[in-house]
Amino acid sequence: MKHPREVLLGAQAAARVLPVCDHYSGVEVRMRKSLQLQAELHQEFGVGVMDVTLDCEDGAPVGGEKDHAELVLSLAASASPDARVAVRVHPFGHTAFEQDIAILVGQARTRWCHIMLPKVESVADIHAAVQAIDAAGGAHLPLHALIESPLAVHNAFGIAAHPRVQSWTLCQPTVAQCLPLPWVWRDSSAIPWLCKQSCPLPVLAMPMAKRHRIAW
Repeated sequence: MKHPREVLLGAQAAARVLPVCDHYSGVEVRMRKSLQLQAELHQEFGVGVMDVTLDCEDGAPVGGEKDHAELVLSLAASASPDARVAVRVHPFGHTAFEQDIAILVGQARTRWCHIMLPKVESVADIHAAVQAIDAAGGAHLPLHALIESPLAVHNAFGIAAHPRVQSWTLCQPTVAQCLPLPWVWRDSSAIPWLCKQSCPLPVLAMPMAKRHRIAW
């Protein structure tokens, strides 16, 4: 008997299976709780059922980015070696981006299952991030991209096609806030239709080999 993914996805099936859930946390107590929950679920089910992404972008206080990155580094080091732990760095172009990469990739390049890149607007952003990450010793690290604007939706196929991008996430509330309809955020199901009106992009036909996941 074939697995459903073979029947439904065929040649587009991803080479690597990812947990369907990516759990974000950026406050210390919640980061610790997330890692604990991940360990408990792994023990209960015998397999990793979610990734934990430790958040520097929204978690770090202004002016405290370095201290927060070092905190994230220490928490990740405390997790089980086989736990899938990722980190969301500041967006490329932010003053803390290179510092994040120097600390988190430069000092712990083998700890992360992937690097989450927020506010990716174009393939050029991916190229620039790849250069910085590779220079810090992270050439082996997959990248996950957050699609957070209509421009990013317009460029989504190019972003997804980049060989280092393993997965992408459409941040529907953030995209909705960029659109000229104040009620859109109430109905996230309208986002693909609205984005399609603003650009000729069939967002629902994104190649499944670059998987869209749930982030919570």
